[in-house]
Amino acid sequence: MNTLFIGIDEAGRGPWAGPLVVAGLALFDAKILSEIALLNDSKKLSEKNREKIFNELQNLKNAEKLDFCIIEKSAEMIDEKGIRETNRRAMCEIIANILEKFLTQNQETKYKFFVPKQSVTIQRENHDLADNIELLDDKNNKVSRQSSEYSKLLISCNHQNIVIRDNIIDSISENGTYTIDVKYNGQTKHFPICLNVAINNQQQEYQVLNQQWYDESLSKLSANPKYFKICGVIRNLQEYNSLSPSNDKYIIIAFLLRALMEYTTKAYIDLFSLKKPADNLSSLITTVKGHLSDKRSLNKEEVKALKNTNDIETLNGLIHDYGTTISSIDIKTTCSKYQKYFSVVFNRLSEGVNNG
Repeated sequence: MNTLFIGIDEAGRGPWAGPLVVAGLALFDAKILSEIALLNDSKKLSEKNREKIFNELQNLKNAEKLDFCIIEKSAEMIDEKGIRETNRRAMCEIIANILEKFLTQNQETKYKFFVPKQSVTIQRENHDLADNIELLDDKNNKVSRQSSEYSKLLISCNHQNIVIRDNIIDSISENGTYTIDVKYNGQTKHFPICLNVAINNQQQEYQVLNQQWYDESLSKLSANPKYFKICGVIRNLQEYNSLSPSNDKYIIIAFLLRALMEYTTKAYIDLFSLKKPADNLSSLITTVKGHLSDKRSLNKEEVKALKNTNDIETLNGLIHDYGTTISSIDIKTTCSKYQKYFSVVFNRLSEGVNNG
């Protein structure tokens, strides 16, 4: 019998405020960790090396060589249950989550599943990738497409230019070649596709931000000459508002979006005389986000949606490194994510410091 090793640790027991974060890692072979260069005490690692190690762990998790789980418990729960009980509950959830995954992976599979051996060419929108998967029962008979077993297929792709929802390729996806990942009953298989959907320019045009947002944003800021550069960026974004996979306007939009983030965030910090963190955009936005949360201008879900700053790092990379790539999907997703943030900050800038 294989021995399953599980390691658990927490961060957040010492601070006076904020959430408790608990992480657990599980593996059958501890030697796997030797495959990760730079692995050491996290307190001795730079942020860059921590991100690199996390990516390596994610790759090992995708290859099912190990698994990890992260759980966050709010300050409210700590106040209600106490730090010891909150920590105990989080660790129990970690163990239950990991054991459930490993037990699923090791249970006997009722059906076999097969993916295409050769590349599949897809020429129509909203293609259901489950149609390319075959399930066979214990007598090697094909399982009917109406079987609920097909709903257990988890089909995905980590490439930035394709979006898959409920195993269906979203129409926003860009043409190209991709490797598709299929998970079923703890097993993972892969197959290549070539997405070659005829582009109808009229159907493929997307609005980065809606007209009402532009009108409201400019009306809030244009009266104050101090914010003329912010208004200038908004007007230029409006000019390049139509986004299509068939053109490269999204590069210009990415530059404008990055500028709008920085101008807006620094203007807010200056207005409310907030203590400036390290001079990088992710830290600046985190500071403003925290202030907006304290003032209840953003609710918990809206704050949580802004927690991941990978999109900001992608925009930074695009500006500083010609080799960094970004797609129209990235732009659309980032704009949708930050639209509420911009609107709330613009409201506070227009109201001025006297309103809190």
